[in-house]
Amino acid sequence: MDCLFQVLAYPPSIKPLKFNPSFTYSCVNLHRTLSSLMVFSGMFLAIGGLILRMEDLVPPILTFSTIAAIVFILAIAHFINLEKKWAIHLGLLLGIFSILFNFSQPSHINAVFHPVMSAPFLLLVASEILGFFVLPAAYIIIYTINFRKITGKS
Repeated sequence: MDCLFQVLAYPPSIKPLKFNPSFTYSCVNLHRTLSSLMVFSGMFLAIGGLILRMEDLVPPILTFSTIAAIVFILAIAHFINLEKKWAIHLGLLLGIFSILFNFSQPSHINAVFHPVMSAPFLLLVASEILGFFVLPAAYIIIYTINFRKITGKS
């Protein structure tokens, strides 16, 4: 039986990878991660805006403001990917604002806690939860954990 474990064990020249439970990233991966969170948030905002418009639940002015918000979010995501510190900080402020604003809107809260059971509305609620709460919260958490790396302070 010992021979079997010796065969399955790592050869002496290969060291096993060690698990690092830290959530810190290299700078390139950090910027890509934060940028991706912004892009996905914009994508879910677009899905929600499209559903609201197709179901004729919002006036056209809200659809245009949603499009403007999506363009703004994608522009910020682009600057985050270019490693602009101001864009990373602005992404944090947008994440905080997104969560606070949507918790203060009765229509958003009612949609989450009292969803209508139809496919478009379930997709709408899922896109709202992901785009306005989960992804911004993930951005805030990753930003907070990597604050020293982002600001360049040791």
